[in-house]
Amino acid sequence: MEAAAVVAILLGITQLLLSSPLYYLDVSLPKSLFILPLFIGTLFVIGGSLTIASARSSSKYVRQSCAYSNVACLLGAVLAVCLYCFSLSSVKQPDCVEDPFYYAHTVDCLEGRIVGLFWTVMTLLLCYNVGALLLHGLLTVTSIRALRSP
Repeated sequence: MEAAAVVAILLGITQLLLSSPLYYLDVSLPKSLFILPLFIGTLFVIGGSLTIASARSSSKYVRQSCAYSNVACLLGAVLAVCLYCFSLSSVKQPDCVEDPFYYAHTVDCLEGRIVGLFWTVMTLLLCYNVGALLLHGLLTVTSIRALRSP
């Protein structure tokens, strides 16, 4: 359980690190989209930390906090997967064509490169959230079982 909690913390830190490029990317989506990985990353770090504390402590209060935080992380991961899928589907591709022979000096399709970078970051966030969804589902089941045991 502690190893899964460490992975959850690492997934949260990755979410936090990937939120900064979203702030600077100028795409057709709202600027506040970078807040979602910031919030979800913080939630994953807190959930993983409480899971580690729950594994090392026998207090019922700590186990309750762990169960609640893992349920919140699970719901946050579901919300993030839905919003990332929506944002990937709503970004419009620019109407520019790059010349493959003159690629190094092409400035015409800078918007296309920015959209490509956005797609890459969002796809990474989506993959990390699907992994976190499975991980926090496992941690939620485990923490609820530990809460029910005397």
